[in-house]
Amino acid sequence: DKKGKTKRLRTYTPDFYLTNKNLYVEIKGRWLKHGIEKFYDFVEKYPKEKIILIIHKPPYTEKDLIP
Repeated sequence: DKKGKTKRLRTYTPDFYLTNKNLYVEIKGRWLKHGIEKFYDFVEKYPKEKIILIIHKPPYTEKDLIP
């Protein structure tokens, strides 16, 4: 990048692919910054792919969340 730092390569694979529905499924127990970024990178890179997100909201504090 412009500051001489290399951009970190992120990999992401959704949890499931339902072949009969042509649908990716991501299940999250915690929805934190690194997971959010990777999920949206996938959505931007593959805009024609269908993906659903299932979030279970465990008891954790607001400081763990991204606004």
